[in-house]
Amino acid sequence: MARGLQAHGFEVHLVDPGRASALRGRRRQPKSDRLGARWLALLLARELLSEWEAWLPPAEIQRLRDRARLRKALAGERTGWAQRLHALLAHEGWPCPRGRLLTKEGQRWVAALELDVHVRAQVDVIVAVMAALEEQLELVEGELRRFPAATSAARRWRRSSGSPRSSPGHLLAEIGDARRFQRPRQLVRATGLDPSVIESAQSRRGERLAKQGSPRLRWALGCCAAWRW
Repeated sequence: MARGLQAHGFEVHLVDPGRASALRGRRRQPKSDRLGARWLALLLARELLSEWEAWLPPAEIQRLRDRARLRKALAGERTGWAQRLHALLAHEGWPCPRGRLLTKEGQRWVAALELDVHVRAQVDVIVAVMAALEEQLELVEGELRRFPAATSAARRWRRSSGSPRSSPGHLLAEIGDARRFQRPRQLVRATGLDPSVIESAQSRRGERLAKQGSPRLRWALGCCAAWRW
């Protein structure tokens, strides 16, 4: 929708729907598309839209975001098939750590197992699917590594954090231009890592993490933390 409007010369702004509803209040009011458009226009005119909460990335960042999210989807599929293989081998009396099945040594171990013909056929199919996913995953990871390699910030990030080489690509895809955040607290809120608080008079109760931001960004940060640990 945004690309279509921009192609016709419109300047597009994006606002978080929860934020727009909160500004309007909880009063029961008539609701229609015309009234909703009028309310959004009023918020824009009064400069009440916090566009760092809902951001339209430029085309270059959007392409990177698409590749980063494809990489995450491929990795998830590969893990799912490894779980199927792990369950099948355990059922046949060959238990092993699941992570081992994603390594070259583990794949050689699976190939050398003496299995029933029917079971071997299932194992071969699963291994073939995992190999195909691994091939595509390496291609996408190569693209992600080349994209942020031209920026000095990405090189400093890898040296200081020791994180995987594809991590800067994931972070850049989800965060984009960090200069749009005026305060560090806004970036924390965008990630959804800020704790939600319920406060009334003298009562104050902390809740779980808000998790209002991008779940893919929290996943990328979690991978970096796990790698560093």
